[in-house]
Amino acid sequence: MYAFSGHSDLASITIPSTIQSIGEGAFLECNGLKKVYVSSIEDWCKIDFSYSDVNPLSRGADLYVDNKLVTDVTIPDGVKSIGKYAFCGYSSLKSISFPSSIRSIGESAFYDCPNLDEVYATNIEDWCKIKFGDMLSNPIFYARKIYIDGELATDITIPKGITKICDYAFVSCETITNVVIPNSVISIGNSAFSGCSNLKNISIPNSVVNIEKGAFSSCFNLEEVEIPDGIKFIKYGTFAFCENLTTIIIPQSVKEIGNLAFDGDYNLSNVLFKGSKSQWNSIDFTDGNTNLVESVIHYDVKFVEKKAPTCVNKGYDLYSCSECSDGVKINYTDPLGHNVVSGICERCGKSEEDCVESAHPYNYDSDESWTIYKKNATRIAVVFSDSTETVADCDYIYLYDKNGEEIGKYSGTELAGKKITVLGDTVKIRLVSDVGNTSYGFSLSNIVPYYDKCLHSSTRLENEKSPTCAEEGYTGDLICNNCEAVLKKGEIIPATGKHDMEEHIVPPTCGDVGFTIHACKNCDYRYTDNYVEPRGEHDIVVTVVSPTCGEDGYTLHSCKNCGYSYEDNYVKATGNHEFVDGFCKNCGKINAKEFPNINSNETKTINIELTDSEDPRYFVFTPSYSGKLTFYSTGSFYSCGYLYDSFMHELDYDRSDFESGSCFKISYDVVAGETYVLGVGTSVFPDNFDITVKLEPNKETLLGDVNGDGEITVVDATILQKYIVGQTTLDDETLNVADVNKDGAVTVVDATLIQKFVVKVITEF
Repeated sequence: MYAFSGHSDLASITIPSTIQSIGEGAFLECNGLKKVYVSSIEDWCKIDFSYSDVNPLSRGADLYVDNKLVTDVTIPDGVKSIGKYAFCGYSSLKSISFPSSIRSIGESAFYDCPNLDEVYATNIEDWCKIKFGDMLSNPIFYARKIYIDGELATDITIPKGITKICDYAFVSCETITNVVIPNSVISIGNSAFSGCSNLKNISIPNSVVNIEKGAFSSCFNLEEVEIPDGIKFIKYGTFAFCENLTTIIIPQSVKEIGNLAFDGDYNLSNVLFKGSKSQWNSIDFTDGNTNLVESVIHYDVKFVEKKAPTCVNKGYDLYSCSECSDGVKINYTDPLGHNVVSGICERCGKSEEDCVESAHPYNYDSDESWTIYKKNATRIAVVFSDSTETVADCDYIYLYDKNGEEIGKYSGTELAGKKITVLGDTVKIRLVSDVGNTSYGFSLSNIVPYYDKCLHSSTRLENEKSPTCAEEGYTGDLICNNCEAVLKKGEIIPATGKHDMEEHIVPPTCGDVGFTIHACKNCDYRYTDNYVEPRGEHDIVVTVVSPTCGEDGYTLHSCKNCGYSYEDNYVKATGNHEFVDGFCKNCGKINAKEFPNINSNETKTINIELTDSEDPRYFVFTPSYSGKLTFYSTGSFYSCGYLYDSFMHELDYDRSDFESGSCFKISYDVVAGETYVLGVGTSVFPDNFDITVKLEPNKETLLGDVNGDGEITVVDATILQKYIVGQTTLDDETLNVADVNKDGAVTVVDATLIQKFVVKVITEF
């Protein structure tokens, strides 16, 4: 422990492969440490750090392997475990790749990696077997996504043969939309899918007999869930804050629903219970499940049939209910929309006019086409409705002419309210998607055929773009100004590959080399050269700081050319204050004995004489408990009030307005046992005035109790997560309570600490 503590001049360190643990305070106050050298990532992964700040990476140092800066980490094949706090606080870490051999990752291994953006795994099967020390040991918590075999994971199918999905397996993975679980799985771990904010569909087989606490908490887009038969306990916070959850199917095997299992599920409206009403009433409902018990409860429900969607009507699952004559409809699917070919919909047989101009919502993985044919037309204008929209840069609407040549590719709201004119008698509209939502799609507000031939006498270019070193350019589309027809589609211009470089010279210092950075203005390409050797020995300036009554003296040695410095020749503080007129002339501390005391709720009348007008009267005040100190005057023509600490540092003041009134008022949060000085006076006319001091105790607040209910629960953590991502706001008082690590900022670190407190990983902040 404390091996290199206090070595502020330590700039780099090489850690040998024999090191397996680093103890408390090993690099304490090593503020100059910037480089850590290791022989391999494998050796680094073997090290267990006793706590987060023991890892030099958390103090701003960078990791080097073979003298190369490590930003993209590939864990070697064969490595089975990663030690505690291994990459904790490493701001240079951008990506990490895991081999199939990994079986455990230590506590908080990826805590506070703000620039970690990409996580790669070989396959789902091996990933589900990893034992994470806590949610902060899973890099997904910061990256918010994972790549499986090089592909971004959106639709996940757990492989057959997996029996348990480990704790925190996909925590906070925002890219997952669908999860299919095979009937080999019997257990879903603690917070396994917590924070998967875009998860919409989850299929849980009846083989699952155990779902741990918080498994699906904060899955904001989850709409319907069927709990498997055989589940007896729905545990703490399992579906908490699933804001869009509307329907839950509960088996008759359930005996207990734990605390906050459905807390924050404000849209939960249908509960389908497979047992009788008496069985429902026998379930042990704990606190925080108001949204569940106040929903409409359907009893003795049984699946009847699945209604397929049509071109215009939604599909759904129909369940029977002992108390509902028409049954219960859930799990709605979007209409398919029409697919018009040669003027007729292939699905419903309706004509083009009945189909093309109607609304066209779309579902996942759709690829549909509509063809508009107007015999003998020289061109056709199609006008899209104002509501036309697809998922930007993900789903696209294509337009083709009669020859099948692509006229345009559009995404987002590019087509909303827009008129597109296509030459010839045919327009083909194609919608391609890999995600879907009923709020997205297109419709046509008008179809206008033209039978006159336009001469295209006036044209313009649109969408031109010059290429750069990294990005393609575009020649632009040739558009007719008269008929708005696309006369010629543009062509892609390859990226130039030529960088637009600028230089930044970093001069050498006493201990560091100088160099020149060459960086491209348009991309991330850069290199360094023109290295200059360090200047060598420091040019030291010696400054002697004399001791005072309260502070030690010392000799400061500092380099004129760099930040290097050190202290020695310490001289103890004198300990003797030199009071003059009640104040120490060296440190400003007051001599409390020379000033009268004033107590809370005491009113004093102070006679200000003309000779005293320029010098305030001072009163000492030491509160016995913390709270709001209110200090105000009455009865003076013009009075002044000041509040100081015991060293006469001004904390607050108020000078009454000569025009509007005679009173001053100061309110300040004071701390029990601290000494304060009240200064009162007048600078215009001598007068008499009263001073009133009132101390109101502060309302007791519980650190981490964000919602102010007197308890620290998963609700507090969830509210804080929503604030961090901008889904809610908090006042200053609440933010002060939420800042549990007291670093002056409310971040994901505070939310994580609250979660760890709730699950008893830590016992105090």
